[in-house]
Amino acid sequence: MGRVRVSNESGRNEIYVVPFQGAGGKWQVSTSGGRFPRWRRDGRELYYLAPDNRIIAAGVNAQESRFEVGAVQPLFAIRPRLEVGWPYDVSGDAPRFLVSNLVEVVAPSSVTLLVNWPALLRQ
Repeated sequence: MGRVRVSNESGRNEIYVVPFQGAGGKWQVSTSGGRFPRWRRDGRELYYLAPDNRIIAAGVNAQESRFEVGAVQPLFAIRPRLEVGWPYDVSGDAPRFLVSNLVEVVAPSSVTLLVNWPALLRQ
């Protein structure tokens, strides 16, 4: 596992992995933009938020001097609340996510309560 960086050197935010120490390469993980990267605890998968607000999982294989990106697949879409910081986190024991989603506020609908309706039926 290396350090994960977000860089916009290509003109948009992309996810890169760089070695912890010393010289080495830089490997691009995202291909269509990304931000908010998180490692899975075992280091075999990297998650990030794509520009269309989908959480993406990228399988990775890290050797001593090699780093390979495997299958990249979208998991699910979120409605992130970016003003509060990190929009999601990954649990340590399983691929479960905690997401800070925007909630649509809907005006409450009105309720009509009819009391003493049996008396109205007798009339």
